[in-house]
Amino acid sequence: MKTPTKPSTAPKSPAMLFQNNFTSHWGQTPFLKSSLERTLPMTPQPDLPRIFSFAPVIDENTRILILGTIPSPISLRMNQYYGNPNNKFWPIIYDLFAQTPPVPDYSARCCFLLEQHLGLWDVFGSANREGAADANIRDTTVNDFPTLLKSYPQIHRIIFNGRTAETHFIKAYPQICERIECVCVMSTSPAYARKYEDKLQNWREAIFLYQK
Repeated sequence: MKTPTKPSTAPKSPAMLFQNNFTSHWGQTPFLKSSLERTLPMTPQPDLPRIFSFAPVIDENTRILILGTIPSPISLRMNQYYGNPNNKFWPIIYDLFAQTPPVPDYSARCCFLLEQHLGLWDVFGSANREGAADANIRDTTVNDFPTLLKSYPQIHRIIFNGRTAETHFIKAYPQICERIECVCVMSTSPAYARKYEDKLQNWREAIFLYQK
């Protein structure tokens, strides 16, 4: 099991989050360009708002890639992964690696994540959705994971934050799961009603117990 580490006392600049090889391909932007998306058959629903995922938080030291579906309305407003304070993603990460509450600064959180060799992205590059529920996601495009994984060949495990992310990823890229270890964990969303301790243990097993 990896020895827990403490949060960095001198977090890097927020700009570093995307200052990596991925940026050199597609530019620094909180939203994805069309070249990053694999378009699936769509039935236009103009009454539903079109939403977009963020650029990945990733660098050359990332070994495990964590994937959600697409940012929630709160996350989109805050321009942050897992921006909903009721989402347990950041508390779980800090409990596992530092045994402290998450630091308030978002860029410091992302730097801390990268220090643990973890990365973040979403399965969907864009979608229509009413509200925040994954069940309401429609007309999706899927992010270009073959290109991402080619750019970061050191990634050896993908962790899906919830069953919806897993289902749609496997549907779009079954061949990736044949060569990279894929694990689904309990969703950190408040909509998935399980005890925090259960979620924490489930994530601990996915990150540490099956670590190569």
